[in-house]
Amino acid sequence: MDLHVFLYDGIVRDKDPADRDAASDVGCYFTVGAQTFTSDILLNTNEPNFRTFFEFDCQAKDTPYTLECYDQDMMLPLKREDQLVYRASSDEWPASGERATLADKEDGNAAYVMSYKFVYERDGDGRGDGDRVGARGDGQGGGGAAAAGRGHAEPGPGRGRDDLKYGAAPVVAHSVP
Repeated sequence: MDLHVFLYDGIVRDKDPADRDAASDVGCYFTVGAQTFTSDILLNTNEPNFRTFFEFDCQAKDTPYTLECYDQDMMLPLKREDQLVYRASSDEWPASGERATLADKEDGNAAYVMSYKFVYERDGDGRGDGDRVGARGDGQGGGGAAAAGRGHAEPGPGRGRDDLKYGAAPVVAHSVP
């Protein structure tokens, strides 16, 4: 089934020494099965608010997934074990369309968490947890790729992207491969 993952916000460790700056520059890798996506890097925050989503290819339900976040340092690769600020994984998917929290397994008191949501088809009916938006954008599937089941499965009111209260865009830096 197609899987859409919404990465909201969270709290991560601070890997930068106090004498250099106050917070990490956080970038994350979200992996489901063998497919991985990378978030933008948010500068100077230990409470990143990503407000982003990833569209994964077809995945079997409950395929294991991992979320890893690192502190970016200039001119060095993002993914370095000594700069890990958050890591969590699971082999159970949350219910489609429900916002969930994933706690860092290395943290015994769950101080480091990330908020996310999975949206996927259920019951084999080809529909997500909400109306599939067609080319007309009215939820009636008026033609085009979305109506044919190849477009975005947009959740219904109050359960999807409309609950991401978009405000001023955060300052982000993009790493160059």
